Amino acid sequence: MLLMQKQKGFTLIELMIVVAIIGILASIAYPGYQESVAKTRRANAQGEMLALSSALERRYSEVNHYSDAAAAGADTGAPDASLYIIEPEVVQFYTITISETDGGVA
Repeated sequence: MLLMQKQKGFTLIELMIVVAIIGILASIAYPGYQESVAKTRRANAQGEMLALSSALERRYSEVNHYSDAAAAGADTGAPDASLYIIEPEVVQFYTITISETDGGVA
């Protein structure tokens, strides 16, 4: 008489259902993840802009104008006073441009 042994494991259908459920959960979670990453990047860029604004305001309080702020050695917190260092994370995702107008920095 042959004895039937029950095999242990998962069927292909069960594995496919699990993969489908994981795919559905990932498709729901991924947009939220992207949004939180974008918010973080925006906050980093805003922080850099505020730090630059503070450096320019320090310069303005010293000499009462913005012109030649970097060339005149404004305190930007960088080792070289004519530079303002922007974090690499911000530079990867945003372009920050500073230009001088007739009345000062724009």
